[in-house]
Amino acid sequence: MEVGLLETTIAGGTKIGFRSGRTAGETLSPPPLEVEALDQGSAGRADLRRVAGSYFRVYGKYPDGLVKEENRELAAGEKGRRTRSPALLPRPLPPDTQESASSAPASWEEVLDIYREQDRLLVERVKRRCAKEKTPFIAFDLERLMENYRLLSRGLYRARVFFPVKCNDHPGILELLASWGSGFEVASWAEARTLLDMGVEPERIIFGSPVKVGEHVAAAYREGINLYAFDSHEEVRKLAANAPGCQVYLRLSTPEVGESIFPLSGKFGAPPGDALHLLRAAEEAGLRPVGLSFHVGSQCLDPSSWWIALATTASVWREACREGFDLSVLNIGGGFPVTYREPVLEKEVFVSSVNFALRSHFQKMPRLIVEPGRAMVGDVAVMVATVIGKARRAGTEWLYIDAGIYQGLAEAMQEKERFSYRVFAEGRGPLRRYNVGGPTCDSADVVARGAVLPELECGDRLYIMSAGAYTNVCATAFNGFEPPRVLLMSG
Repeated sequence: MEVGLLETTIAGGTKIGFRSGRTAGETLSPPPLEVEALDQGSAGRADLRRVAGSYFRVYGKYPDGLVKEENRELAAGEKGRRTRSPALLPRPLPPDTQESASSAPASWEEVLDIYREQDRLLVERVKRRCAKEKTPFIAFDLERLMENYRLLSRGLYRARVFFPVKCNDHPGILELLASWGSGFEVASWAEARTLLDMGVEPERIIFGSPVKVGEHVAAAYREGINLYAFDSHEEVRKLAANAPGCQVYLRLSTPEVGESIFPLSGKFGAPPGDALHLLRAAEEAGLRPVGLSFHVGSQCLDPSSWWIALATTASVWREACREGFDLSVLNIGGGFPVTYREPVLEKEVFVSSVNFALRSHFQKMPRLIVEPGRAMVGDVAVMVATVIGKARRAGTEWLYIDAGIYQGLAEAMQEKERFSYRVFAEGRGPLRRYNVGGPTCDSADVVARGAVLPELECGDRLYIMSAGAYTNVCATAFNGFEPPRVLLMSG
């Protein structure tokens, strides 16, 4: 299937262009796009909406497996509760396998092979479509984006997706998600204004940062944004002054189980013991408490983390309702992981575990909000870089590439926290272990350590997987190296 390429350039004015076509006999691709170049504006937005509609018509296949079966039970009003713990939930079939149980992998090594095969196919697709593109660039696979959105918006029981703009604020990504029906979570007026300018209704935007700038709150409130998070008395005063009468939900800190690569409870969240005092303070200040929220931490590797967090939150919920608070909204945040250097469980396992925990801890299901960022866009993109230098230092082989932590790979600095990007390359000769460094003069600019790669020379290309989350949104021009361009591959 021929793949169209949508290119956008942010610096110096945005432009959008499509190149597309199909091979003979291909029937499952969206209609070819005839527009060659568009200025960012109403025409560009209209064309992106055409792409969104095309995906729903020809690619919007519901993901099969345990998630579908569980939702079917819920829809049928299944009575009683399951007695199995989340750890004993059957694993759904890995992506891209047949639907029969006999096709399930027999070992963890086979699961690893599936991940490698998916990576290889994505790299091959990028190589074919972007062979002449100058590096560095990030190529997004919009089919994978649709798969993730369908899973997370349909799989979680009665959940409404609010994509956190901080994870990736590229206008093409936001336009497509908006066209598919997603809501959005913002932390600043600038993020909210971007969405409003795109035509996103205020009702589809929530101000989810627990600590906000007062002027940002006032500007958002004037435009009709009416749902805000808080976790302290100071935030209550701030919201009462800048968004009088708005709806608020209290963010709780939840027990840390040590499985989140980027924990958040140390910085945000009120202790559960303070919840009633804060809810009363909000009500007395003229605000309207409508719910609770939590976040298990970004890139959380253990599905049972949501079980523990939901148990804690449900206890606070019941106590608040006994005290007369009319709570209806539960925001479970994000945290669903994607595979980086080490593979993780499939998203379906986490979705099913959350569904199980919700049904176990809540007699009446709240209005559910979920904020998947990394799980939505993290594994849909590849960053492509070029080798610009080689060296052997103190017995260690080094490769230097034209993209690093300042060109969007800032999370590589968290390597000591069990995080590391996967890097792939093609080449002949024996495999070696390399440290992969970025182009700047900062000693911390290291993309990966101990990466197993073939012998490479200057000018060879290197592929960095799972580069869709917190990459282009964090890129700078430090040391004079330009941020990577973003390419959106439509199929």
